[in-house]
Amino acid sequence: MKKIYTLLLALLGGLTLTATASTSETADRAKVIHRANYDYEGAIHERPEGEVHHYTRSGVAWTVTASTLVTEASQDGLFMEVVFAPDGKTVYLKDPVSTYQYDSYVSGSLSNDGKTITVPFGQVVAHYPLYDLDITFGYVEMSGYENHLTGIAVEEDIIYTIDDKGVISLQGSSYYKPAGFIYSDDTTWMGYGDCFSRYTPTNATPIAAPEGLTTETFRMEAGPEGQRESHIVEVGFDGGDVYMRGISTTYPEGWLRGTLDGTTITILPQYSGNTEKSTIFFLPGEPVIPEVGTESNFNPATLWQKTDALTFTYEAAAHTMTSEGSLYVATAMTTPYYLEAYEKPYLEPYADAAAVLVDPVFVSYSDKYLNDYGYFDIKFQLSATDANGNFLDHDKLFYRIYLDDEQMTFYTDDYSQFPRYGYGDLEELPYDFTEGFDIMGPGYLSIYAHGVDRVGCQLVYYGGGKESTSNITTYDVNSKNVDTVLVGIDSLPSSLFSLPSYDLCGRRANDGSHGIVITNHKKIIR
Repeated sequence: MKKIYTLLLALLGGLTLTATASTSETADRAKVIHRANYDYEGAIHERPEGEVHHYTRSGVAWTVTASTLVTEASQDGLFMEVVFAPDGKTVYLKDPVSTYQYDSYVSGSLSNDGKTITVPFGQVVAHYPLYDLDITFGYVEMSGYENHLTGIAVEEDIIYTIDDKGVISLQGSSYYKPAGFIYSDDTTWMGYGDCFSRYTPTNATPIAAPEGLTTETFRMEAGPEGQRESHIVEVGFDGGDVYMRGISTTYPEGWLRGTLDGTTITILPQYSGNTEKSTIFFLPGEPVIPEVGTESNFNPATLWQKTDALTFTYEAAAHTMTSEGSLYVATAMTTPYYLEAYEKPYLEPYADAAAVLVDPVFVSYSDKYLNDYGYFDIKFQLSATDANGNFLDHDKLFYRIYLDDEQMTFYTDDYSQFPRYGYGDLEELPYDFTEGFDIMGPGYLSIYAHGVDRVGCQLVYYGGGKESTSNITTYDVNSKNVDTVLVGIDSLPSSLFSLPSYDLCGRRANDGSHGIVITNHKKIIR
């Protein structure tokens, strides 16, 4: 589901290869590799068998900007997964470079005393078939000045140590010798690397709801004024405890626990559990507005600060919860970064129902890469509220794409990232689904097809046990005209179209009113 707002896209995964800091040739090469051409041939992509351990990263990271400038960043609070194999001799480190994630592992050998991990140089983490190019892992010797840096591979094994508390530390690194990603053809640095890395074990018990807890469906609205968004949350009461599930859209199965005292629900900092990519913590906090013209405008650590607790005011009669605080979803209790932020959250009971949908609005079309790479980009604006402005459950909201009046199927042969998110071939896309490669947001996507004259988009909603559909908005590639294909609405309940009744004086009429009333633009005698 869509996050309320997100920081550090470059640090928290789902990245695309846009630039490098090695040579102009490799920079140009990187720019034209399309997102869907990732191939994990030669890399360890599936989680190996063994005991999985989760860690919180700290240390320095080098990352590259779209302008090919290398900048220093922080690993603090980012997530690390390590798998210890059953043989007691092999260790697998997932995404060994913090600022660029291929969802692949490098393997190392564990010393007999369990204190040292040796990772051989040059292991493949990704493969680009378009250029028959591997990305490998190893130390890099950097040179240059300020943020205009280049690098060349150092052909030696990468060494990690494990202390008595289980903390894993990268050895042999420095500012100008990070452990990073390398192009296999010329052994130049790709532009991402870590140094002074420490991985601290996450030792905590996640929140769990009591067995047999009964929950109710609520709508949670949050965000700054004018930017508030909503999603569905399950809430259960167990004596003086209140349990909420679905607060986090990154980890919707995670529970949040609060305590109810009179009309106040108190939420403390807590560990919710693990995703495939991170540990998840709920942290009360408050936004911080940086001073204009200062460096803090670009430092995510200054945009919020943690607080001791978040409180809701609970109105038992209305069954609503209101807060003036904020809740942050982060990867560590100590992290300055967050995945999601929910400002002034408000919860109210939600009733599932069918809906009259708003038609998609065409925004843009580009066939810049059609001839060379076989895809075009198109963008439609999709409404997450119904025609009356009411909230729609995003989990029940989808959209379809039509090519020359035929509904399109999204095949994994073209959309290679789908399996990473548990999807096979799809005939309609979940409203909030994005894999950061071809599906870039609701209604914003790349389509692999030639010779298409018209592209259409339609919203679909499965609320109230019914399938509700919008009309189909179409874009004609040749004439550049936008049109609407009307869709039958017989399946929708007539109550959705009913308007309030008024008497001849313009006053709202109730069901017991007598005389002449106006309903749906018609005069009726009661």
